[in-house]
Amino acid sequence: WAGRGGTRGVSAAPQPRLAPRAGAGPGLRTLRSGALILSQVTPNDSLVTQCEAVNPHGRLLANAYVYVIREAPGEDPDPGRAALRRGGEPNRASLHCQTFGAPVPSVDWFTERMEPALQDERAFVHTNGTLRLSRAQRRDTGAYVCLPQNDQNNVSISAWLEVKGATRIEVGPQSAVVKKSSNVTFQCLARFDETLRERGVEWRRDGRPLRESDDSDKYTMGPGWLRVAGVDYADQGVYSCRAHTELDAVEESAELRVVGRPGPVVGLQVSEQQERRVKLTWTPGDDHNSPIEKFVVEAEDGLRDPGTWRDVSTVPGHQPWARLPLAPHGEFRFRVRAANRYGRGEPSAASAPVHTSPAAPERYPEGVAGEGNETSNMLITWKPLNKSDWNAPELNYRVQWRRLGQGGRWGEETVSGPPLLVTETPTFVPYEIKVQAVNPVGKGPEPPTVVGYSGEDVPLVNPENVGVEIFNSTSVLVSWTLPSREQLRGHLRGFRVFYWRLGSAGGRSRRQARAQPPPLVLTLEGEASRARLGGLRPWSRYRLYMVVFNGRSDGPPSEEIDFSTPEGAPSPPSSLLLERVSDTALALEWTPPRFPNGALTAYLLQYQRVNGSELGPPHARTFPVSQLNVTLAGLDPRARYRFHLRALTQAGPGEPLVQEGSTVPEPAPEPWRTSGQVNSTHGSYQLLNLRPGSSYRVQFVGRGPSGENVSFWESEVETHGKRRTDQRSFATEGWFIGFICAVVLLLLLLLILCFVKRSKGGKYSVKDKEDTQVDSEARPMKDETFGEYSDNEEKPLGSSPPSPNGAMPALGSEDSLADYGGSVDVQFNEDGSFIGQYSGHTGKEAAGNDSSGATSPTNATAALE
Repeated sequence: WAGRGGTRGVSAAPQPRLAPRAGAGPGLRTLRSGALILSQVTPNDSLVTQCEAVNPHGRLLANAYVYVIREAPGEDPDPGRAALRRGGEPNRASLHCQTFGAPVPSVDWFTERMEPALQDERAFVHTNGTLRLSRAQRRDTGAYVCLPQNDQNNVSISAWLEVKGATRIEVGPQSAVVKKSSNVTFQCLARFDETLRERGVEWRRDGRPLRESDDSDKYTMGPGWLRVAGVDYADQGVYSCRAHTELDAVEESAELRVVGRPGPVVGLQVSEQQERRVKLTWTPGDDHNSPIEKFVVEAEDGLRDPGTWRDVSTVPGHQPWARLPLAPHGEFRFRVRAANRYGRGEPSAASAPVHTSPAAPERYPEGVAGEGNETSNMLITWKPLNKSDWNAPELNYRVQWRRLGQGGRWGEETVSGPPLLVTETPTFVPYEIKVQAVNPVGKGPEPPTVVGYSGEDVPLVNPENVGVEIFNSTSVLVSWTLPSREQLRGHLRGFRVFYWRLGSAGGRSRRQARAQPPPLVLTLEGEASRARLGGLRPWSRYRLYMVVFNGRSDGPPSEEIDFSTPEGAPSPPSSLLLERVSDTALALEWTPPRFPNGALTAYLLQYQRVNGSELGPPHARTFPVSQLNVTLAGLDPRARYRFHLRALTQAGPGEPLVQEGSTVPEPAPEPWRTSGQVNSTHGSYQLLNLRPGSSYRVQFVGRGPSGENVSFWESEVETHGKRRTDQRSFATEGWFIGFICAVVLLLLLLLILCFVKRSKGGKYSVKDKEDTQVDSEARPMKDETFGEYSDNEEKPLGSSPPSPNGAMPALGSEDSLADYGGSVDVQFNEDGSFIGQYSGHTGKEAAGNDSSGATSPTNATAALE
């Protein structure tokens, strides 16, 4: 049977028969599989129903009450939860509408404009009334209306949807593989909605939050980054950056892998030990994120070299075992290192010692040689065996020798080490030599026979048929033959050519009394029959001889050979002097080349005008050997020229000597002038009466121990202001001369009048006579004054001629810098390291002393006197 709230079932054995009993009602009733279904119920379908279950064992009754009610839709008693819902872009938003009613009300959603929300394809309404909006966007923000209704009534429920910008990580952490002990930095740049206040970024490792610590700098965090310092293998893991707000959170992760040399091998075992062989096995350690490429087995010999570990074997990285041969008489320990691309790891713990018994030597000495250090002995040497090849606590060497090709009995001697000296041997005789290793257990393998020689002696043979073939002006080809090897009395080590220069080929061939220079030597190693002798001087006479040498000494010299080298190009002239003669002429003078390398035939002079980086047309002139100077006329005025002077022989022109000259006149330098003296107590010095706007060079000169002047400071200074042009005295102006002439004429007229009046006679008082005498005495003085003025006008002194009355105007008033502040202060420091008087030079000085400059005021007066 069925009623509100579910169904009921009956179980029994055998299965009972169900018979429902129900009251009357208009609704449709259906019995299906023991269930009573009431369809399209109405309030009139309220009833009491009974279910009867019957089987052979009995029956059972059960009652149920069905009430059909009618109720208008209602809303959630807490409307605040439905009024505000927030979603995160691009997440979906859900607006809940929790209602109740009977019959169950239908739910419709509308936008703020009362448009059906389901018009948007992103909208979906669940059976419980919840509106789901997929891919919510900011434009979806606004009010939404939930309208539940049934046949009783309808209600309106408002909800507010506010869509915020989704939190995003724009730059997330990147996985990294770093070496141990290095630093790594992860970045995390997140973007949040600017209207959200509660937000942040946190770092995690393997899901656990990370925090900075004051007592450790392992983790350092900043805005958008995390630094892990000194990474170790324990720092490996997944590092996550989580950006979160009150609405959402995003997270990105990166893996940190630390790589480095492999960890130590563990479980080293010695197995399958035999007399001369052993097997090692081990378990590889941590590869530290880099595959193991190989295993290196190291061994220590506690008897021969304790404390020293040497590599004895290398096996591939996939093979955790190795078989090793063992040397006799040893106490060995082993250890293993794993290696990858970052290097070898730490060694494993050492294995237990492995002992081996002594045995006969297994090797013979190498490097056996026999050479005599005297004419009648032979020194036998060899390279001793390493201690690891002794195979016993001690080792000796059995040395045997006999003359080559004669057979017979071997000479023999046992020694502990090299060398062995064999005496009383003929000079330079070949011997057969053998050296065998021997220890207390037995002899080593039979060694090979080596040929050695007894001591050498001075050669008795010299090169013959020595010839010289001219190759060029600086080299020749020397050839020779060696007639007999038997007289060499030793190993042929080579030849030596001794040669020296006798003089110029053009000089006299008579023997000179001067001492012969030490010869030059060309040494040729080994077998040779010809050699090129270079570095000779052209046009020279040479002499040479040759010797052959062995390991003992040089042999006798060959016959001396004289030869001459042909002419060559001469060296540049030794000097070239240029002097300006006029605006269009230059004088040239030169000296012959130091090395003419032949008979000089002429001098070639080439020149051309130089204008910056451009060169004018070339000119050339040839001069005989006897001419060592020339004056070149017809040059361009105020021009610069470049000259190339070469000497010539039959072999051709030599290298040029290059000089440049100019037809521009060189200004005469202004001499130095002394200004005064100072000592070490002065801190400054002032130069007066300088021209404004001019440049001066100032020098301080001290007195040396022997009284000579020594310059210890020099600098260039400039005065301020504008350079004043030279002004002529008004005494040379035309108006002034005319005025003076008028005055003179007037005085002459007055004198004539006085003379006429006096010549007419008459009586004059004593006073008139005295006045007349005064005038007559004054006239010659004025005449003299005028004459002196005229002479000085024709011959002005400097730039300021004397005045008509014979007084010389002071040059200081006309040419002084007092009106312009024309002075220079020269500052200097003196540390007392130089003791003496100091004097300076100024640009203006008396012309009568040691200067050719402008006349000073003092000297101007002296000149007039």
